[in-house]
Amino acid sequence: MISRTVTPYTFLAGILFLAVVTVSTGMAIAQDNASSEAGWGEMTAERRAEAVEYSNTKNILYFVEFIFGALVWIALLFTGFSSRILAWAERVGKKRFFVLLLYVLALIGIIQLASLPLEY
Repeated sequence: MISRTVTPYTFLAGILFLAVVTVSTGMAIAQDNASSEAGWGEMTAERRAEAVEYSNTKNILYFVEFIFGALVWIALLFTGFSSRILAWAERVGKKRFFVLLLYVLALIGIIQLASLPLEY
C-alpha cells in the first residue's frame, strides 16, 4: 500500500519536476526561435518594437504559467484529489510499478489540461 500523506519530500519532488519540465520547455522554445530568425537580415524599427513587445509578453506568460502550474500541483496534493487518483490507480493497477505509472501519468495529464489555456 502506498502512503497517502503528502510529505515535504513529495511536495519538493513535485515542484522540482515542474521546474525541470518548465525550464527545459522554455529552453527548447528559445533555441527554436533563435535558429528560425537567423539569416533574415535587418529589421525595421517598427518590427523591432513589435518583436520586443512580443518577447516581453512571452516572458510574462512563461512565469505566469510556472506559478499557475505550481499552484495546481499544490492544490492537487493538498486537497485530497491526489489521494483519490492514487486510490483509482491502486484499483486499476495491481502491481506497484503500474500503480505509480498510472498515478504519475494521471497527475501530469491533469496538469497539462489545467495549463492548456496558457499555452500559445
